[in-house]
Amino acid sequence: MRAATVLGTEASVLWQMILPVQIFGVIICLAHGLLAGIQEKRLGAGLISGQDFKSPEVTDKSSRDKKIFIFNVLLTLAVIAALIVTKIPDYVPFMVGLSLALIANYGLDAKTHKKIITAHAAPALMMCSTLLAAAVLMGIFVKEVTVDGAKIPSVINCMSNLVTLILPETFGEHLPVVIGVLSVPLALIFDTNSYFYGMLPVMIGIGENFDVSAESITAAMLICRNCATFISPMVPAALLGVGLAEVDIKEHIKASFGFTWLLSIICLSFAALIKIIPL
Repeated sequence: MRAATVLGTEASVLWQMILPVQIFGVIICLAHGLLAGIQEKRLGAGLISGQDFKSPEVTDKSSRDKKIFIFNVLLTLAVIAALIVTKIPDYVPFMVGLSLALIANYGLDAKTHKKIITAHAAPALMMCSTLLAAAVLMGIFVKEVTVDGAKIPSVINCMSNLVTLILPETFGEHLPVVIGVLSVPLALIFDTNSYFYGMLPVMIGIGENFDVSAESITAAMLICRNCATFISPMVPAALLGVGLAEVDIKEHIKASFGFTWLLSIICLSFAALIKIIPL
């Protein structure tokens, strides 16, 4: 959503473009998880010395719970399908899906619906306010100003021109690949908002000077940066995860950085192979 806001397009359109790479990345992660699980089981993971592992008894769910679960799964798939295959605005599937989910899971009691919405409103409102503030910031960055009859170039234009003077032309022509390779190290320095609202517009401006499309730069920064989301100390969820696992963040980064960077380069190579990103 952040990248789509900068690019001036629907998030679903951007998602559809990089969806093949996401599927490819999920397959790699599942394969790695399988191999790591086999390795850890050989080392005795999950077993107490001298005891055999027995799975706990699973209580049968009621018929209604099973039906609701199936309905929720189908509703989720329907919302995702609407985002991918239709051209209707993103908010329509979410609003319809929310209404159906509330009625199916909590009945027709409006007070209960209000409590559920209120409980989950804070993250949604925070995202909305962030996007609105980002739109204002982007307007300040990209708009040219006229003072006393003289036109002053936009902030993004000035920054991109400055970097263009420093950046060798050979690098500029391959900017999506360059920024894609560097995205994992940059993710350790910049938080998500700074990365997409601060860096991405500058990179797009630089790319325009070398006839590189904004979509390819955005795709490269999205694909590679998101591989590093959960090793970045700038991401609260990553800090929460290592805290629950009782692992120090620096140890987590040391253990995962190499593999994460390699994964991002593999995904970038796949994106280049299927022509999402130009070499």
